[in-house]
Amino acid sequence: MAVPVAILPLISFTVSVTVLGPMLLQSNLGIMYSIYNIALHEKLFGNIGYSSYHFAGELMYRVKEYERSKDYCLKWLMKEASSQGQKIKEYRISVYNTIALPYHRTGKCDSAMYFYNKALADAKLYKRIEWQGIISGNIGQLYYLQKQYDTAIALLDKDYRISTQYELFDNASNALQWSARAWAAKGEGAKAMQQFRAAINLLPKVPEDTYRQNVYYAAVEVFKVNGLMDSAMFYAGLYQKLHDSIEKRITTSSLAISGVRLNEEKNMYNIRRLQQEKKVQQQQRNFIILGIVLLAVISSLVVNRQRQKLKYRQQSLEKEKQINETELAAAKQQMEMFTQNIIEKTNIIEKLEQQKKQSDLSVGKQETIAVLTNLTILTEQEWDQFKQLFEKMYPMFFHRLKVTAPDITLAEQRMTALTRMQLTARQMAAMQGISPDSVHKTRQRLRLRLGLSAEVNMEEYIGGI
Repeated sequence: MAVPVAILPLISFTVSVTVLGPMLLQSNLGIMYSIYNIALHEKLFGNIGYSSYHFAGELMYRVKEYERSKDYCLKWLMKEASSQGQKIKEYRISVYNTIALPYHRTGKCDSAMYFYNKALADAKLYKRIEWQGIISGNIGQLYYLQKQYDTAIALLDKDYRISTQYELFDNASNALQWSARAWAAKGEGAKAMQQFRAAINLLPKVPEDTYRQNVYYAAVEVFKVNGLMDSAMFYAGLYQKLHDSIEKRITTSSLAISGVRLNEEKNMYNIRRLQQEKKVQQQQRNFIILGIVLLAVISSLVVNRQRQKLKYRQQSLEKEKQINETELAAAKQQMEMFTQNIIEKTNIIEKLEQQKKQSDLSVGKQETIAVLTNLTILTEQEWDQFKQLFEKMYPMFFHRLKVTAPDITLAEQRMTALTRMQLTARQMAAMQGISPDSVHKTRQRLRLRLGLSAEVNMEEYIGGI
């Protein structure tokens, strides 16, 4: 989770990142001026305060600009390396936690674990118990993603107990809902329900919608494992509505809009600089004529050079276009061959299964058929080959899919790609080495992940991504 208000160290800003976060998410100008302030100070003075970098890192994380978030935190760490101040050393805990979060959200678990462990080591060194709880909970989430549920539950329980002790109710509620998900994944419906009830009881004390959204999502998993589908659908609706509202606020604060305004501010700065330079130039009139002549000569050379570069670029673009068209045609042909190969393998398996049912076959032949039937046709290497060919046929498909469903799993991505190719359930099962029933269940989870109602044709929807 991001930095709670109650434990932020004193910094040069008058208010904390968490207090400013919701307000800045409603103001593109707020984001623009924060970044502009850092860029301007770096350009004019070559140095800014520690807190400015961490402030920007937190802000970029909240609007899902993960790469920028990491860049600002790394700048903080570079400055901190030359400092010996005790307060700065303790503040480093928060920075390590912040830089781990973008890695966490983008599925880079090893990098996230590295920075979480560095933050945890500092928290223990400086005896910051509240931070030990927060970071333990974040590490517990990583173990949950890796399906190590027992380890995750133990760490999340530690996070809940410490956060409750320090009255960090938003963090405590978040730890409970993650614990509920872990119990649900283990098939322990009663335990999962107990954790969920405790989490939802804390919601009146939680100011941010993000944590409420997480609890609603956990409710879907908890009620499903307990067989209460009506309740699961109810909370799925609550989750989707709140999730859409949060995403809308983040989109409103997009850096694309802020970047335009930032460029306008930079242009104004350049205009003021040019006006100052004009005053100096007025004192150098004796050099104007010579400057004009030199400028004319240089301009002529530049124009000729630009014409040559433009001609060369046009030729390069045409050649690149031809190469792309050739590669696309080759990719389509290879994809067709690849798919046909999979279909042929599937047909072979079906024939083998039919032969397996014949009672007059010898025991040895039946065992051989059983082994072939259970083989996984699509290896990881074959999937990588398939994905490369697929992305040539449907550029940016997986990128748009991640934008549509940021939390989509690898298995669901594969299922989406196979659905886009209009393969049958039997063919999908053979490609992935799973049963047709597993294909059906994965498609049901995919429909829920994409937020599709029963009336929406999923094949047509995926075909439009």
